[in-house]
Amino acid sequence: MRLALSKFCGLATSQSWHNWLYNYDINLYKEFINLMKQSRNCNDNKSIMQNLLSAIKKRDDKELLYDYLHLHHPSIIRTNINETYERDYIFPNYNPHIQTYPRRVILFHNDSRKLAARVKSFIKDKMINDYIIIDNRAYIEYLNTNESDLVEKIPKKNWLIARFRKNKL
Repeated sequence: MRLALSKFCGLATSQSWHNWLYNYDINLYKEFINLMKQSRNCNDNKSIMQNLLSAIKKRDDKELLYDYLHLHHPSIIRTNINETYERDYIFPNYNPHIQTYPRRVILFHNDSRKLAARVKSFIKDKMINDYIIIDNRAYIEYLNTNESDLVEKIPKKNWLIARFRKNKL
């Protein structure tokens, strides 16, 4: 996946980014904050972010980073939707930039145990959820707790994971 570097300035000042980085590595977060205090403009912010993201990738944690960006800042991820998701038979028309009901997300990781842990972490505060893990992808459908009034309004055919399971039997 490629990232939209032009949006790094805004990401650098995002509260959710600060929270994620703090929880990811407090020492890296402290370094980031010290550099941001010296930043004079948006170009400085982008440079700081590029160096920080390179450090995260060197730690082989790019899947964690992409999961965070995919969920909280999907516009930063530059993908060719047709190329990236064309083989997804679970969510055939998936586009992370379009909100659906039920909500959908695809998480990636090459380590199946880490992927399962990410799924568990992601769904822990979701009112209704269903997921399936196939190879290095986790497909998740969910509703947030404040969306309980939508449960009865969503047709059963919209729950694609349940449909997939039914067709596999």
